[in-house]
Amino acid sequence: MRLESNRAPLGLPCSPPNPCSPPSPCAAPVRNGGVGGRARFALAAAGCAWLVAACGDGVPAWPAPGLGQATQPIIGGSLDEATTGVVGLALDLGTRVAGHCSGTLIAPNLVLTARHCVALTEDADAEGVVQCDTAEFEKTFPARMLLASPDPVRPTNPDDPSYVRGREIRTLGDAQVCGFDIALIILERAVPPTAVPIAPRLALAPSDREPFATVGYGLTSVDDPTSDGTRQRAEGSAVRCSGEECVSLSGGSIRSSEWASVDAPICSGDSGGPALDEQGRVFGVASRGDPNCEIAVFGDVSNWAPFIIDTAIDAADAGDYSVPDWALEGLPPASESAGGCSLAEAHARAPARGLSLLTMIVSAVWMLRRTLRARGRLSA
Repeated sequence: MRLESNRAPLGLPCSPPNPCSPPSPCAAPVRNGGVGGRARFALAAAGCAWLVAACGDGVPAWPAPGLGQATQPIIGGSLDEATTGVVGLALDLGTRVAGHCSGTLIAPNLVLTARHCVALTEDADAEGVVQCDTAEFEKTFPARMLLASPDPVRPTNPDDPSYVRGREIRTLGDAQVCGFDIALIILERAVPPTAVPIAPRLALAPSDREPFATVGYGLTSVDDPTSDGTRQRAEGSAVRCSGEECVSLSGGSIRSSEWASVDAPICSGDSGGPALDEQGRVFGVASRGDPNCEIAVFGDVSNWAPFIIDTAIDAADAGDYSVPDWALEGLPPASESAGGCSLAEAHARAPARGLSLLTMIVSAVWMLRRTLRARGRLSA
């Protein structure tokens, strides 16, 4: 699947802005790994791409000074047996599975991933090309069709004991593909205890040139569509832009609830996987990338804090375990005002950037509805 924008031609500088000389725009198509592990997104308009791996002179796009570029991308990278909180996702087809995405275990029975990993999109043509401004998600897959495994090599047998089935899929906000490519999967039970959940970074948005690592089960050879299924990790990527800066640089093809990197090696099958900060927290969810698997667009985790906290509380209820510390830390303080809590407090604490007013209100109400129950569970 490819995404295209019907807006004005797009361009992203190949180097950081220089007040003494204007940056040169890049000009190659940008694509992304999507549902099924082989479909790809593209963010292009009027024949001019938003991001590229190299400019006309062949110089790689913006390696952040002092940070360097990833020299061991997930393509051709090494097996990652340590990051057990990153899981491989697959669809149960009966006698076999279709491994298609990656995800992050943020609680014993809760996976954070991309929305296009749990739902198809409408308005796609025969080649899977959709307009970014009009493309919308269809209904999600049946939850039990989704399987998650923490094994470093994703199993091919749906009955493998490492697989845990989905119990419920949650999404929030508009059905638009661009800017709302986030989903949560509550699992039927906790994954094996060898998998260590990864805390989401809810209170801090990405910063310019912030270094991060990528992890996923995507292709290990860009020319071999059967080479996915092994968990790989790459270090040395950096944030290129986030929020409104990305909106401006991309002409609107990247939304304010997203951020981008020009040296992140996500590829087909890495969709839904995490961008991990220097403290090991997930602050981005892989959404889209280019054909060379070097450039990527991520969903900004901090924009979805109320939604993630609310779902984490429900997942803890379903799994009969204590609410994770990171979720409790993100709850608004209880108030003695009408209704027992203050909507204004929650609204002020909820990350507003990238969410519509309606989404912010719904998120705040959901979070407030869970606050007292979560605190009651903690004291129980």
